[in-house]
Amino acid sequence: MKKVLLTVSIAIVIVIAALMIFKHHFLYQCADLSGLEPIKNPAYISNSPVILLDEGHGNFHTIEGRYKPFAQLLTADGYRLRPSTGKLSAENLAAADVLVIANAVDPLSKAEINAVVAWVKEGKSLLLVADHPPFSSPLQELCLCFGVDLGGMWTFDPAQKEPDAPHASWIRYRRAKGALGEHPIFEGRYPRERINVITLFTGQSMDSKTGTPLLKLSDSAQDYETREQAKKGIEGKSAAGRAQAVAVEFEKGRIVVLGEAGMLTAQAVRFLFFTIKKFGFNLPGNDNRQFVLNIMHWLTHLI
Repeated sequence: MKKVLLTVSIAIVIVIAALMIFKHHFLYQCADLSGLEPIKNPAYISNSPVILLDEGHGNFHTIEGRYKPFAQLLTADGYRLRPSTGKLSAENLAAADVLVIANAVDPLSKAEINAVVAWVKEGKSLLLVADHPPFSSPLQELCLCFGVDLGGMWTFDPAQKEPDAPHASWIRYRRAKGALGEHPIFEGRYPRERINVITLFTGQSMDSKTGTPLLKLSDSAQDYETREQAKKGIEGKSAAGRAQAVAVEFEKGRIVVLGEAGMLTAQAVRFLFFTIKKFGFNLPGNDNRQFVLNIMHWLTHLI
């Protein structure tokens, strides 16, 4: 009996040690499809706009991957979503009303940038999402075409830290604190669509001389080259006066640039089969879900 107990104890110790050593192999980030609420009154019943989601640049977020809740939400609101797996061109953009590029790893070519800019000029809309490194720079050249300069760093804002967040890169923007810009996106079409609280889950900052800042960082916000610098208390670069979301009207077109991708979807961090943390519009206490809808309603000229 003692030998059996000793063998079981050794086995348990080995398993625990293996889990501790290789914990990062068992931790993973995935879409969270639990608890998605239906939309009772979709924005579009007919003449549904086509949303093209870029998947041709090594994107971290895809329709069948981590952006599946985003895709399901917009489909429920009456939009038609299509993946774009190749190069962006005038031909494949022609049938789309909105182009979404989220966390591209590979930068767009000059020809692709020219095609997108020309397409927006003619009245189409663009949603650009560029997170913290390594996703912070591939969209920089395209963003500069619309007057938006990405910070390319990790943004922390202790003064606006999400209360239940692991660190100050999870930022809660409150209307009551003056952190939401003045823009139709925050008002919606009806009182029930009004936005009061938005939470971001580690992203980068940006600056724009031509657009409207949507999510305004506090005076104590800082940008860091690495996340470890912030955790060690090393002084970063001031991000005061910058934002993490900007809306731009560019000739006939409209653009929204976001410095963080998780806010638009519902995700979970899991260890084996256990959910460790939820983040996105599935996190209680924020209006991110309505924010997604309002952004798309503005981009498609409903508001």
